Amino acid sequence: MLRKNLTLKELRKYCAHELKTDPDVFYDVRDGHKRFELRLNDRDFKQWDILLLRCTKYSGGEMIAGKTLEYTGEWVVACATYVLHGPVYGLDDEWVIMSISVEGDGNCGKSTD
Repeated sequence: MLRKNLTLKELRKYCAHELKTDPDVFYDVRDGHKRFELRLNDRDFKQWDILLLRCTKYSGGEMIAGKTLEYTGEWVVACATYVLHGPVYGLDDEWVIMSISVEGDGNCGKSTD
């Protein structure tokens, strides 16, 4: 488990992947309602990867429509405890579903860096 109260800059040293996360999905992860990530596997995700999920101000759809990428400053650290690679069960071969575990109470936060 990571040490509590790390800054965003310090967290980047430990995390395998820093991922933009839509606001509604981010808050569901942070609040314990969502324990999986569906992602394009453009990063070669592996079991036990540490993920730094960063909350965006706008959704991906809004950014495609012209909004700029802005972060709220909120983040969650999670561990990929299982990775299901496509093609299987209707999942395309370029996608993964990861079971995630949020890493401790001290590893959610808000930062300005």
